[in-house]
Amino acid sequence: MIENEVPGKVQPEQVRTVSMMLSEGRSGLGRPIGDRAAWEALARTTPFETVVSEATRLLETPLSAQPDELYLDYSRTGNRVRWEEVARNRRGRVRVLVLAECLENRGRFLPALAEVVRAVCAERTWVMLAHDQRQRQYDQVVADHP
Repeated sequence: MIENEVPGKVQPEQVRTVSMMLSEGRSGLGRPIGDRAAWEALARTTPFETVVSEATRLLETPLSAQPDELYLDYSRTGNRVRWEEVARNRRGRVRVLVLAECLENRGRFLPALAEVVRAVCAERTWVMLAHDQRQRQYDQVVADHP
């Protein structure tokens, strides 16, 4: 633990340490959205021909709620399917919305993408139920690693 560290707050020293590990300039997977020739060619391939219509359907479908009761249902009943289905659907939206925006490049999928990213980031835990059987991650009782 860093001296004078406030729990839950990112410290400047942590930012400096992580920033030294990053490469110079931008990096990422795939072609940048500005490479229109690559995205237009991809849009004409069979695996991607339905992405924009699927994303359009998602714009009309509310984001599924993921209340604590769904997570806690596993500890009470052993049923993990309900929570995992919602988690899978939420995370699957990210993939579809990002690909659709890259294929179309009009900005219409960005608000929905921002909504789902905010929702996933706000989840109490990202740990799958079966990997948190004692609910240590859920309860935020985690080991302090050196």
